[in-house]
Amino acid sequence: MRGQGYFDKRNGVPGRGSDNESECKEVGIMTMAKWWDHGMRVVLLLVALSLSACASTLRYVSNPSPLPPDLGVSSGTEELNVSLNYVIVPNGSGAWVKGARWDEYILTIRNFSDKPLTIKRIQLIDSRGIYVEGTNPSQAESKPRGNDWLLELLLGDPYVLIMAAPLIVVGSGVYWLIKPQSDKKHREHREHREKIEKEFTRRLAVSRSPLAGNAMITGSVFFPIVPNPKALVIDYQIQDKMRTLQVSLEKLTGLHIVPE
Repeated sequence: MRGQGYFDKRNGVPGRGSDNESECKEVGIMTMAKWWDHGMRVVLLLVALSLSACASTLRYVSNPSPLPPDLGVSSGTEELNVSLNYVIVPNGSGAWVKGARWDEYILTIRNFSDKPLTIKRIQLIDSRGIYVEGTNPSQAESKPRGNDWLLELLLGDPYVLIMAAPLIVVGSGVYWLIKPQSDKKHREHREHREKIEKEFTRRLAVSRSPLAGNAMITGSVFFPIVPNPKALVIDYQIQDKMRTLQVSLEKLTGLHIVPE
């Protein structure tokens, strides 16, 4: 049995024999586990980075299916009448974008007065009574963060940076293999986005230009996906007076609600 004065020949310092050896093994196992963990993180990050180049995006549909039945919902005053004709839900009847993240409300707006009328704003009231602003489909797709997040992680952790060195060499080869396909995807994405922006502008119901007296327009308002909406609220101006019209959406009860 070794006492406290035992001299550890491995490292040249007094030690505790078998206890010291067990501690060294534990430290070695923990170190290997830590390096393995960091190495796997780098591998997963590089795989995610490679796959992000081929991620799916919004797609413009050049020949959408027929529109759903006319809802026949309307409300009006002596000056203005607003009818809700259709609601196009994501990937539903009449959808012109695959994978949309919005609902499209198609309206017919009639000016019954002899004076110009301007639609200032159209909002949606949700099931909680909260007013929801419209959305811009051309900006609805989140912008990619880029590769800064990977650089921050690598520089922020020396273990990851060390483990990444050989993997980055391999990853760079993978990058150049997938680059042609990635460039093609980016071109297609740009083309689809341009078509979506153009169609969005064409469909938009709210315009800064006044609606002439006794005129009528049909157009769309786009909202985030709102389950069980309660009403549309239209703020409009005629001459120097601001007024509000509300259209009940009782007919849309159950929209986006999954039956239990």
